Amino acid sequence: MAAKKKKISSEMAFYQDCFDLVKESSLTLLKQMVGREDFAIKAHNIKDDMTFDHWIGAVMVNIDEARIHIKVHFESRIARHLATSHRISSTEKMPVFIYGDYIKEYLNLLMGEIKRKYNAKNIELSVPQLMPSYDRGVPSEDGVDLNMALWKIVFPKGSLLLSCYIAPYGDLNNLQNRKNTQKDENNVIELL
Repeated sequence: MAAKKKKISSEMAFYQDCFDLVKESSLTLLKQMVGREDFAIKAHNIKDDMTFDHWIGAVMVNIDEARIHIKVHFESRIARHLATSHRISSTEKMPVFIYGDYIKEYLNLLMGEIKRKYNAKNIELSVPQLMPSYDRGVPSEDGVDLNMALWKIVFPKGSLLLSCYIAPYGDLNNLQNRKNTQKDENNVIELL
C-alpha cells in the first residue's frame, strides 16, 4: 500500500511540475514573441461560455514515459492581433495563413520547452494542427481530471485558453529524475 501511495504522489509531482512548466512557458514565450509585457495568467472558469466560433491549435509530444497534449483555443481576431502586434507598420497586409502559422510556431516553442526540461531519450512530436472548434470542443467539468490543467492568458485585446493533458504510460519517476536543470543562457527566440 505504501509503494502505491508513493507512486501516486510522484505522479502528482510530475503532473504539477509539467503544468507549472507549460503555464510559465506559455506566458513567457508569448511575451517574447509579441514583444510586450501586458499578458497575465488567469484561472479558467470551466463554466465560461466557449460555444462561440473559435479555432484550436493542438500539438503532442511523447517523452519516454508520457504523452503531453497541449491545446490553445483562440479567435481569428486574436491570432491576427498577436501576429501583427510586433510589426512597426500596420499598412502592409499580411497573408491570412500567417496568423495560423504564428499559433503553430507558439505551440512548437512550447513543445521545445518540454523536451529541454525532461531531457527525454525517445521523443516523438506531432506537427501542430489547427482545426475549427466544432471538431474538438472545450473540456467540460466532467472531462477535467488530475492529469489535466486549464488556464487563460489574458491581455487587453482578449485571451487565449490553454490546456495541458498528460497521458502517462510508464514510470513518471524516470522523467522526474532526468530533468534538465540547466537554463538556456541565450534565451533568444528567432522568428522567421
